Parts: sequence; structure tokens; C-alpha cells
Amino acid sequence: MTLSGELKGTVVITGKQGIEELHRTSFYGRPRGDTLELSLAESAYLIYMKKITVQCEGEELDFERFFIRASNIVKNFELFYIVYKDLRGRGYYVQPSDIGFRVYPRGGHPGKGPAEFLVFVTSERIPLLLSVLKKHLDNSDNKKKRLILAIVDEESDITHYEVRKITPSGSSVLRPTTLHSNVTLLEDRCMVWEFDGSNMLHNEGFFGKPMDEGHLQLSLVESCYLLNNGVL
Repeated sequence: MTLSGELKGTVVITGKQGIEELHRTSFYGRPRGDTLELSLAESAYLIYMKKITVQCEGEELDFERFFIRASNIVKNFELFYIVYKDLRGRGYYVQPSDIGFRVYPRGGHPGKGPAEFLVFVTSERIPLLLSVLKKHLDNSDNKKKRLILAIVDEESDITHYEVRKITPSGSSVLRPTTLHSNVTLLEDRCMVWEFDGSNMLHNEGFFGKPMDEGHLQLSLVESCYLLNNGVL
């Protein structure tokens, strides 16, 4: 028998039977007293799998109508559904989070242990500010979770990237010495014109990219670093 749920705002609510058949066996949703609360992504997936039907104001919503309605409620809902369906298809237990999903490790599930991953869902067409990425990474670190970017392309293929903080270490064999050469600032780079200076920077310090023999182009970041160290 297919379970019935009611769309209420941004969630779908099922009765007590949903707790028994959906949560305790497959860890869908979150129990709320004698009811089960399902996210829109969970609900769309369960409608697609023919495990539930969803009513809204006395009308049953099939998969198409539910998907369209959910898309009007949640911006880029299709991205969340695509990622959720993929994770479930891979055998992971998934719960919603403020940035996408909480994903449990293999062998884990809600009630047994904490989630291992926070999955941030986005599209390859949506610009991602470094400040936003850092905010999510700091939040993941505070919660002792691993941050995963799930990036959906126009063909609905998903690429996953793990985001971690690293502290570069090491030393340069290039000893800072003043470069006795003319260096010209252009629009988005600097040019080193002298042959020996170009070779020293590139061959010993791996700075820049030769434009031709004896002429080296430096990025603005490299130029600032060399200026700060008294080389330029």
C-alpha cells in the first residue's frame, strides 16, 4: 500500500505509518511526534519510486506537478533533486542541511552515528565566491564534517570536489637579490627584458613564463611577491 502525505509549506507530512515504513527501514525523513517530515527532495524521490503519494489542498500531485511546485518553492530545486537521487542511488543515507545535504558514511545512518559529509549543491553556471566557500568550509570544520562540492552541469552530470584547508610549506632556493634589469608594468603582467635576470628568475625560482628567449613575463602576483622581497 502506497503511503499518503500532505504538502505543507516546504515539507511533506505523513502519518505514523511513514515512520515505520520509511524512516525506520530506510531512514527517510525526520520523525516529529506521531508524524514524519520529509523534505521536498526526499518527497520527489519517493513519488518517483512510487513509495508515497502527495496531496495538496485535496488534490493529488503526480511527479511532474510536484516537481514544478517544489521548483517554485525552492530555488534551483532540480539541482538538489539530481544530487539527492544520485546519492541515494549510490547507497548513502542522506538528510537535508542548510547548504544541501548531510551524508552518512558507509555503514552509518541517522541514530547510529554522525554524518560524515556536508554536501554543498550548486551549478557550473552559478558563480561561487571564495568568501562563500570559506564560510561553508569554516562551518564544516566547526561541525567536524568533510565539505563536498556537488557541481551539476547542463547535462545533469555531477562532479564532486572535496574542499579542505591546507597550509603551504617549503622554501625557495632563490636567494633574494636585487635584479639589475629593466622591468615594465603592462596591463596585467610585468616584463623582464634582461637575459640573465630572466633566466635567473625562471630557471632558479620558477617564476614567470618566457615570452621568448631572454624575455620573461611575470604575473601581477609574482611581481608583487618579488617587489616585497626586494628582488624587483
